[in-house]
Amino acid sequence: MIHPMKKAALLMIVGCLSLSANAVDIRWSGFGTIGAGQTLDDDQFFEANALENEDGLLEDELTFEPLSVFAVQSNINLTNGLSATLQLKSVGAEDYDIEAEWAYLSYDINSKLTLQAGRKLNPVYLFTDSIDLGYTYHWIRPPADVYLLEAISYNGANLLYQDYAGDWEFSSNIWFGSERGSEDFGDNLSGEQIDADYDIWGASFEATYDWASFRLATTTYRDLTLSNLSAAVTQDVEFDSDYYSLSVSLRPGNWFIVGEYTFYNSEGDDLEAANIVASVPSSIEGRFPFLDDLESAWYISAAYTIGKWTPHITYSERTFENQGIDSNSPIFSLPGTSALQSAAEERSTLSVGVRYDFYKSASIKFEYHRRDDDTSFGGESRPRNGNTRDQVDAIQIAVDFIF
Repeated sequence: MIHPMKKAALLMIVGCLSLSANAVDIRWSGFGTIGAGQTLDDDQFFEANALENEDGLLEDELTFEPLSVFAVQSNINLTNGLSATLQLKSVGAEDYDIEAEWAYLSYDINSKLTLQAGRKLNPVYLFTDSIDLGYTYHWIRPPADVYLLEAISYNGANLLYQDYAGDWEFSSNIWFGSERGSEDFGDNLSGEQIDADYDIWGASFEATYDWASFRLATTTYRDLTLSNLSAAVTQDVEFDSDYYSLSVSLRPGNWFIVGEYTFYNSEGDDLEAANIVASVPSSIEGRFPFLDDLESAWYISAAYTIGKWTPHITYSERTFENQGIDSNSPIFSLPGTSALQSAAEERSTLSVGVRYDFYKSASIKFEYHRRDDDTSFGGESRPRNGNTRDQVDAIQIAVDFIF
């Protein structure tokens, strides 16, 4: 069933499409990825697509769903500075259901200032706007150690400003909105949908000089509420979260070097309930961690283009520490919580791969990943996603295309 806000956004765009052909200029485009991958050891899992929770995991058998995506986009020029954008996306990790990823109106207030309203993605990451458009970057997917924030969609408005100062190009964006009944958080242990509601606002600033680009962004989630976590946690879990990111992109000659650092802190009276091993699936555990804690993640990647070939290497890391659940919490007596009096996560991933542009609008990519996971709970080693060992090896292949 389509969420009411999503339905409203779709109806808005469909209404634009139904206007007289003489009044609008409609341009269609699309893109897709056909990808596959697997881990190289039995009983091991690898986050190939962290934004899709447990549906984005690779296992020890070849699978296509976590990495495959298809989308079609319509850009409608309504004249006089008014336009509309609709993007319909189908993702293998979501059983190829079709949903509106983007559905918004844009109005050019002047040559530098644009107001947009509708359904969009929260641009907390450098590659948020092209997160599914694999053809535009060298990886099959951006590093999962960093790109793991599920609460990324919102319905609201944003104001985009672009200008030049000498040889510098500047852009800034401020946004606000909300999401009700988000389905991005996956299912609980009983297979029932976990619901998420939140209000959101944020801002970003980007500066580009010749081949160097720098970006800062911040996002605030208020009253982020998770419902229907499990039979054991009957109350809603409500908390606030602040997210920050810094990125640098360099393109000297045939090189492309990019790095991104992110961190966030979360706080809320019931936040510790979201991390009870006996009650909460791995899709939630550790994503918005314990009460009053910080988590950081970063990566650095280098790619070099030689004709149609682009070999690349990426190192990413994620760390998180917590001193334990408050013993005065009413949930402390639940089974399994005594083992969670401390938690520490430290994992890193080394990835090497190559991209080959075999056609003017299509490329094929091969990647190998090795992840080291030193996560522990209660002083005991416990790798994430149910892995039985602290090292995971995975291979991936994908074909990206645009049209």
